[in-house]
Amino acid sequence: MKRAVVICPGRGTYNKPELGSLMRLNPDKAELFESFDTIRRTNSQETLAALDGAASYSIAKHTRGDNASALIYAASYADFLSLTDIDVVAVTGNSMGWYSTLACAGALSATLRWICRKHPSKKLKSSKPRKRIFGIIIEQG
Repeated sequence: MKRAVVICPGRGTYNKPELGSLMRLNPDKAELFESFDTIRRTNSQETLAALDGAASYSIAKHTRGDNASALIYAASYADFLSLTDIDVVAVTGNSMGWYSTLACAGALSATLRWICRKHPSKKLKSSKPRKRIFGIIIEQG
């Protein structure tokens, strides 16, 4: 059996080439994706099915924090669940990948209830311009 360290990806990993990939690459994860969509509908957010199934990729829509984080999480977690014959010895993540890491590592339930909410722009002391700060609220149970 192969041993591996899983590195969960962060922001910028769901782009135009990934449009339509959730169900195409993970048809056996339909129930999981629907559980995420139920949470998003409850919170008046566009579903993953609608985002991933859109006719075209929209930078304004697909890269917005509340949508990008959900798409990245769903794709990453589905990929992790698809690993076979691999002994995962560690899980880590970068950037927005931290919440995927928590689920893949088993620190939170597989179907954790996550809600992404936009927060107002904040001025940060940085040489790099910042557009928005996004928060992730994670509830287990």
